[in-house]
Amino acid sequence: MNDFNEIYEINKELDRMFENNFDVSFDEFYRKNKLELLVEISELANETRVFKYWSKKEPDFEKMMYELADCIIITLSFFNYKNISLDEEFPSMMEYSDSVDLFFKLYDLGNRFYNDDDSNTLKLILVTIMQLSSELNINREDVISYTKSKIERNFIRMKEGF
Repeated sequence: MNDFNEIYEINKELDRMFENNFDVSFDEFYRKNKLELLVEISELANETRVFKYWSKKEPDFEKMMYELADCIIITLSFFNYKNISLDEEFPSMMEYSDSVDLFFKLYDLGNRFYNDDDSNTLKLILVTIMQLSSELNINREDVISYTKSKIERNFIRMKEGF
């Protein structure tokens, strides 16, 4: 995961802006961000359209990428809060049937992280997000590029007051 180090460092700056600009206790901030993780996973599922068997409409690649970026950004924020290095060892990818199974796995891991706040669960979340992106035929360079772009958009939105 060390190819995400640049994004991680930029994201830490964004985390500091959020912490400094909102009058919310760290515990409340952290708890609400756990809910945000689940919401972002849901927004990504909606944009991928993998569950919409009734629809012929193709996913909007850019919207899907920005939702994927949001999942990565919030996950990296938890890495920052827990002082986890991207150079640490990460679990290997798991067996799965398809992208729908990977979304269910992300929901399961998100709920588990809400309850146990474990660093290994958090690492599994990032691995699963990356596994999902691979399943969706999204290359790592696009993941990194769109995540950088979304962080920059968030800096602008923060300065403008969201």
